[in-house]
Amino acid sequence: MSVALGNSSPPVLAALQACVGIAAAATAWGSWRRTKWAASAALVYGVVAAGMLVVLPSLLGLPAEARAGIWSGAAAVLVFAALCAMYFRADARRQSAQGSG
Repeated sequence: MSVALGNSSPPVLAALQACVGIAAAATAWGSWRRTKWAASAALVYGVVAAGMLVVLPSLLGLPAEARAGIWSGAAAVLVFAALCAMYFRADARRQSAQGSG
């Protein structure tokens, strides 16, 4: 988004932001439609978002004091994505059990 607004940022960061947005949109669509692949999309979102957080300090040249919460933030994103994936998988199983009964 920052590139679209005219701000310069590293191209790798812009690509990572686009990947996070695509994965988030796929997760939202899949969860809304209650698809079986929504859980996988949530995990992809978590991995891509956490990966972006991990490489962010080196991409932006952040000083050591600005890096303190990056790893814990990445871990929190991964935990949240895993919990969402577990919920989506359980919901898909409930849906298929109701449909076959």
